[in-house]
Amino acid sequence: MHLFYKKMNYPILMADIIQSRQQEGSGLMEAFKKLVMQLNQSHRHALLSPLTITLGDEFQGVAKDLSAALQIVFACEEGIIQQQLGIQMRFVLVHGPIDTAINEERAHEMLGAGLTLARQQLNLLKKNPSRFRMQFTEPAQPKENALNNGLFLYQSLVDAWKPKDWPAVSVLLQEPDYKLAAELLQIDKSSAWRRKKSLNIEAYVRCKELLMYLLKTEN
Repeated sequence: MHLFYKKMNYPILMADIIQSRQQEGSGLMEAFKKLVMQLNQSHRHALLSPLTITLGDEFQGVAKDLSAALQIVFACEEGIIQQQLGIQMRFVLVHGPIDTAINEERAHEMLGAGLTLARQQLNLLKKNPSRFRMQFTEPAQPKENALNNGLFLYQSLVDAWKPKDWPAVSVLLQEPDYKLAAELLQIDKSSAWRRKKSLNIEAYVRCKELLMYLLKTEN
């Protein structure tokens, strides 16, 4: 089913798995499909066109607004940690035009400069250590730079977590009270407090809040 066409800029989200060819094939793809399905279910009201796997290790979708798209990025990163998938992904969020009707069943059969730009930016990220990029076709340059700087800080926090940290990170993100988190982790309260500090959980939460605030502020 296609939504009524109205020419405007849309929040386009594209992402792919880094070095997917070096991962185990079938198991990785099944886990990736499951993650994308979960994101579509939990964010179904925030998507105009659902996240759709396009090339096996990539997905694209169209969100209702930029804030919703960024929340999906956060949810994807946290889902990878919670499920201990052992992968990293790169993300591009473009606010640009789509020239065809929005396909509300699959993010296929759509054309436009925004989709072309998103693909270009995703390819450019493959040559860059950054895993996140926001790009606007008519950018307010200072705001765009501030958002990308914030995403750089966000990445530095996430990428500092090692696989051995993921179980603790998952619990501490879901349960901000370290005393309650200690019970879930089956460790003493002082150890939970130290883990929360050493893993920079509060900095991670505040970084997300800052990015959402920057996104919503006027140019």
